[in-house]
Amino acid sequence: MPSVSTEENPLPEAAEIIAPNPVEIETEAETSDNPTPAVSEDVAAEEVIEDTPTEETVPEDTGDVTLTEANQDQTEATGMTASPRPKSRSERPEPAPEPEPEPETEVASAEVPDEPVEEPVEQPVDDQATEDAIAALLEEAAEEPVEDPVPTGGQNLPQGPPLSGGEMGNISSAIARKWNLGAASTETLSTMIVIRVSFGADGRPTDFELLESEGPSQTGIDKLYESARRAVNRADADGGLPLPADKYDTWRVLDLVFDANGMRLR
Repeated sequence: MPSVSTEENPLPEAAEIIAPNPVEIETEAETSDNPTPAVSEDVAAEEVIEDTPTEETVPEDTGDVTLTEANQDQTEATGMTASPRPKSRSERPEPAPEPEPEPETEVASAEVPDEPVEEPVEQPVDDQATEDAIAALLEEAAEEPVEDPVPTGGQNLPQGPPLSGGEMGNISSAIARKWNLGAASTETLSTMIVIRVSFGADGRPTDFELLESEGPSQTGIDKLYESARRAVNRADADGGLPLPADKYDTWRVLDLVFDANGMRLR
């Protein structure tokens, strides 16, 4: 077996790095009233020593490359031109929010409050007192006599048509023919009476009543009353009184007036 050498092989020496010769930059001569001093080649050849920036001195990376003499040579040698980094599109400012519309202030209509209606306060009612008052009124009504309606010659009766003027004249004439005072006293001739005569459906007198009287003495009143009754009965006996049958409700009760001047219907 071949023997393995334990000697270390020498490392090859690093090749010497030769920097390229600087290329002179031709600049166009600018005409100016103030001549620009020529830059010496020594200045360009001098090694530019740049300080390592610290965190405090590092400028903000804006993306733009600052053109210096050092990087200008490198740019021309490579034929590349440094273009400025395009600026980022500035963000559009957000539109200002539209102001909220002010709330419409509703004008409250002035409502006039309804005035409370005062309800009448009911007074307590004494039931016992009320019952006593009602009982007293009922007793008084029971004690008062009930008066029957008195017919007045048929003129005030609601039933039947009224007697005409001719009919009333015929009745008065029939009774007056039988009315005769004869040799009456002065007291009788100075007396006036009103009698009520009731008739049946057949026209015959059924009742006599003295309603009113006026005279100097009761004797004269009584004599005149008896004379009036005889005149009515005689007229009925002498062919009857001319009473229309269809108006019985009107003449069933008649009021007759007698005095010295004659007789008439009331």
